[in-house]
Amino acid sequence: MDIPSTIKELINTHGTCDPFRLCEFLDIEIIKHPLGTETRGLIKPYKRSYIICINSDLTELDQLHTCAHELGHYKLHKKVNTLFMRACTYLKTDIYEIEANEFADRLLSIMFNDL
Repeated sequence: MDIPSTIKELINTHGTCDPFRLCEFLDIEIIKHPLGTETRGLIKPYKRSYIICINSDLTELDQLHTCAHELGHYKLHKKVNTLFMRACTYLKTDIYEIEANEFADRLLSIMFNDL
């Protein structure tokens, strides 16, 4: 999937590049909760939508990046269960993490350049 086009479509459709606001528009619930030292965040299907859990122990900037990263998983890898793949198979999941990081970095770059 083309990451710049995906981001452009999101921004044009919803009029914002703020990942928290985009999640609101996409009906993705955000939950902030302590998740330990190993987990920054995760996205899970819930009923007919999704929930993004963000580690509340992170700084505000890291929470923003984590939200954008998980939103990237939602837009790019919605049908991929990387938690299962990592735990139960020998398939590599690195490419999904790299793409979600690229999505987050590009989205936040637009957000901070617009300030």
